[in-house]
Amino acid sequence: MAVGDVEPERLAKLDPPAIKLGRDHLELAGRAWRAYRAPTPQAWFDLLKTELSLLPQLERCVVNLLEELPGATTGLGTTETLMLDLIALGEVQPFDVFPGHQKRNERRVFDYWVVGALLDGLARCPMPAVAGLEQGPFSLAMHEDAVRQAIQAVPLIAH
Repeated sequence: MAVGDVEPERLAKLDPPAIKLGRDHLELAGRAWRAYRAPTPQAWFDLLKTELSLLPQLERCVVNLLEELPGATTGLGTTETLMLDLIALGEVQPFDVFPGHQKRNERRVFDYWVVGALLDGLARCPMPAVAGLEQGPFSLAMHEDAVRQAIQAVPLIAH
């Protein structure tokens, strides 16, 4: 399994700097985990008031996930808004709005299936924001069904 965009073979050849994990690292990681699993985002937001440099990727992770909370005016998170912006440009196939290397959507907060579920939600809700989505629903069942994967994509349209 790849870690980020790095395949196992390449990852094995990397020589990352080794650090000795201390009590502070574990306490911060534990606090982040508890905040992530909390029933509201308040504890996650409160992490930004803490020195997070012990875990260098944590601050970016906290901010990215907070940006995915539903916006007050649209009810959409940043990934959904970005997908609609890309669709509004025109002539966009469904998989063009998924994040990836050298794609217009480089935001990688969620994995493939979660992004698919977000796109499904934009297209298959009571007041759809997207028309033309014939693929999906994006689920493990779709992944395992070659016929569903082979459906020809048509351009999406933002309403």
